[in-house]
Amino acid sequence: MTVGLLDAIHADPWAQDFLDLPTLNARASGAVEAAIESVHQTSRAAPQLLRSTSLVILGPPGAGKTHLFARLRRRVGPRAVFVHVRPLVHAEMNARFLLGEVVRQLGFLTSQGMPQASALVGSLLGYLGGVGPEFPSTVLAEYAHLSATAREARLDLELERLFALWPELDESYLRRLLAVPFAAPSTGRALLTWLSGRDCDVAQLQRIGATASLGEEQAFAALRTLAAVAALGAPLVIMFDQLENLIDAEGAGPRLRAYAHLASECVDTLRGTVVVHLALDSEWQRGIEPTFNLSQRSRIVMGRELLELPRAAEREELLRRFHEHAPGLQQPFPWPLGERRLGRLRASAGITPRMLLLEFRRALDGELDELDVEGSAAPEQQPSAAPAPPAQAEERDLDGEWQSQLQAARELLQRAGEERQPLDAARLADGLFACAPFLPGLTLRAGAKAPAQLLLQRDGGREALALVQEAHPRSAVAVLNKLIALSSSVPVVAVREQAREFPPTWKETLRKQAALLETGRARWIDLSPRDCARLLALAALLQAARSGDVSDASGHQVTEAEVEAWAKSALDLPSWPIAQALQGASEAAGASQQLAEETDVPSVPSALVHTPPPTERLPAATLDASPVPHPSGSALAILRRLRVASFERLVREVSRLEPTTSRATIQAELEAAGERIRWFGRSIVFFRSGE
Repeated sequence: MTVGLLDAIHADPWAQDFLDLPTLNARASGAVEAAIESVHQTSRAAPQLLRSTSLVILGPPGAGKTHLFARLRRRVGPRAVFVHVRPLVHAEMNARFLLGEVVRQLGFLTSQGMPQASALVGSLLGYLGGVGPEFPSTVLAEYAHLSATAREARLDLELERLFALWPELDESYLRRLLAVPFAAPSTGRALLTWLSGRDCDVAQLQRIGATASLGEEQAFAALRTLAAVAALGAPLVIMFDQLENLIDAEGAGPRLRAYAHLASECVDTLRGTVVVHLALDSEWQRGIEPTFNLSQRSRIVMGRELLELPRAAEREELLRRFHEHAPGLQQPFPWPLGERRLGRLRASAGITPRMLLLEFRRALDGELDELDVEGSAAPEQQPSAAPAPPAQAEERDLDGEWQSQLQAARELLQRAGEERQPLDAARLADGLFACAPFLPGLTLRAGAKAPAQLLLQRDGGREALALVQEAHPRSAVAVLNKLIALSSSVPVVAVREQAREFPPTWKETLRKQAALLETGRARWIDLSPRDCARLLALAALLQAARSGDVSDASGHQVTEAEVEAWAKSALDLPSWPIAQALQGASEAAGASQQLAEETDVPSVPSALVHTPPPTERLPAATLDASPVPHPSGSALAILRRLRVASFERLVREVSRLEPTTSRATIQAELEAAGERIRWFGRSIVFFRSGE
């Protein structure tokens, strides 16, 4: 077994290393494959009759719902486009959210190593060209060898065939979709950003010849176009997972109703799409399906399959497959388990594939079986280490869960940085929503007035919290204008990724940012990359706990309450800079904590840090011991251009021009500017032009 498979305690829907037992839950995967094959047959015989199918697949925790997605993706791809959707915790799922998830995952690779977008377009062109959808890479290679003019002319002919079949297709959307496989990498990323409905920056719009991003009102029309053309070659398979996270304490809340409406609309209006709903059996029957009306139930529950835990023979076959892939020198099976341990695993009730993998891994590491601990070890089991106490094992396992989620979040951050895209505001809002219950005296609620996403309550007051993640200056200005108007009725907290600070060329955006802060009823929080990753990881961990996907060292499910207790004791959430900022704690303490993270220097305790009023100048002594003004006045010149900026950003900008300039020099220059400079807390500085 490879190291990757040994470490894969939970199924990764997009994992490259994959071990499968085809007989396990073959009925459920077969039902989805049959639905996909039905779409293929209908598209060949009578495409006008293409309709969507909706299946419900239920099972206990650890039964393999996510594994099912990975199996289907490897079996069927690239003959279908697979999309794995987990719900938002704080907000309702809508067409724009679903479109964003579908197109984002078009950039993911099939099991054959081809981007799903290329598989979709290649299969479609093969269908239209009469050679069939089975060989998308061959079709794309043929188009790629054409000159740009000849390729465009040929694509125009194929477009006319599509419009003859379905005149309602969105032409601009379809043209950009067909261009993705043939575009340069940067242009391809820009095309996918536009197709997803996310906000494009100026450079991206210029690359693809668009004047504006796709509007929210166009999201469902875009989904209809995408689903219809995909159905002719590689149909969409949308799998909604962890749906138990939609259940609110009061039952059928707005998020559950929005999901039911969206799923029903997909079945009604998308051509040739296979929609699959994955949930815990008990939660679906108790809290999800009973909330549907008759119309929704008839559309969503067209078929129902139940996942089962492996039987005795299937358990042994899984263990044999683990044995076949074990690293290093091997002894005959049932090594490293032994006959007694194997017998116990075959006979015990409630054994999941995850528990089998953990048991095999512990045996491979030389840990004793629980039966052998009571007596003596079997001859073939010579332990190399004593088993850890259960409490330590559970803590270690949960730390491993946390590190796994954290690594996934960091990879998402890295991918967003490479694509020059901000993180999805909805996912960040989920992270803030997950963090809030661990912060004393603070409450976050959904349902704030747009453009705010959340309502923050603390110390008897409330603020509207908005994630300002727009990528285009016009979009950012529009949001800031709305926040300025909103601030007249409720104080505002604006949050934006530190890595996506407004550039100096966004003059109007910076002016609006300054105007928002000058109202005196707004706070601005720069969200560090480290906090971004931690928020995303925390939200994912708690969602997994709600779905029964967090395990202890023996593979048994850890309850949501136990995961929350571990997070409270192990993660120290109130010390995170974003947590302190949300609570209105000393901004200087937050800056000190951020500096400590960057330099590995212990932060200054918040009790020792003085928080000045907004107009008080920041003492240079907190930064450096020798405040000598720089004669060039570079800091003031840059701040005049930026109008408003965080002090950390100003330091970076000045350092690019004057590498020898110290933080104290910059601070002294700002102090010398007198009334032309105004401070918001201790982290944001504003140039007061004309005052």
